[in-house]
Amino acid sequence: FFHRVDIYPDHEDPSFLGFLNLDRVRPLRKEDYESNPYYRLLKDISFASVKGVRLGWRYYEPYEAFLLDEISANPKARYAEFTPLGYFKEGFKAPAIEKFGKIWMSLIPHEINTMKKPIEEAKGKVLTYGLGLGYYAFMCAEKEDVCSVTIVEDDPAVIEIFEENLLPLFPHKEKIKIVKGDAIDFSAKEDLSSYDYRFVDIYHNEADALPIYLAFYDIGRMKGVSFSFWIEETILTYLRRYFLVLLAIHFEDLDEKELKQDELLYKLYLYTKDWRLETGEDLQDFLSKKKMSETAIAAMNMKETKRAG
Repeated sequence: FFHRVDIYPDHEDPSFLGFLNLDRVRPLRKEDYESNPYYRLLKDISFASVKGVRLGWRYYEPYEAFLLDEISANPKARYAEFTPLGYFKEGFKAPAIEKFGKIWMSLIPHEINTMKKPIEEAKGKVLTYGLGLGYYAFMCAEKEDVCSVTIVEDDPAVIEIFEENLLPLFPHKEKIKIVKGDAIDFSAKEDLSSYDYRFVDIYHNEADALPIYLAFYDIGRMKGVSFSFWIEETILTYLRRYFLVLLAIHFEDLDEKELKQDELLYKLYLYTKDWRLETGEDLQDFLSKKKMSETAIAAMNMKETKRAG
């Protein structure tokens, strides 16, 4: 998988991109992203640092390619994955939060693009897990049909930087409420049905998102509420890789000890070992969001010696 690809001016013709076997790499206009209302609000933001958390800037060099939007899979093409990439010819800088030297959130095109849907869907009383730069809270608070935004965040340094450097800039700061605490603990204690929209964004990428996604999916089932997740399509694409590997395993004579290197894969293997998929509909169901999520939750919760049919 490509995490960074450098595209130079003399390599812009489609045949070169085809050689790289990339779905699409397209040039972007800086003004399309610099015109974002929160970007404009932070365009002159100063550096700040609190206990290992730093507010600053992230930079893309000219022609440096990066992930532009959700990674998705096409069920009509054997779940071939589509990875949209983009680049700026002039370079680009974006406000960013670092935690101990690692970029935690930045207002890059990927962030703006993947937030569009949960921002559009938000209404009434909004609950969001994860603060970051406060971009989601800002965009929701700007909407007339959003009356309040409650943010659950467990890092006091992130909260301090936000309250001192960012929140004072918000036109509708009166809508914002921050609750310091653990997301899972909060969800267990609170009446989540009192919120009109619930959005989860407490992970860095799809890999560390998966256990969190499954935990909140399970909480939603138990409490009778639904959650929206940042990069959910990417998370499901990542989870689906496990299930596609399971299908391949059934055609291989593998030593079970080899599978133990990945806990989730091994438990999924044990849980589904005796399952039978007989029709195309069975296969589609096996790879669906509901079936994958519920199967993964059940597999992770089972005792290692138990095998379900």
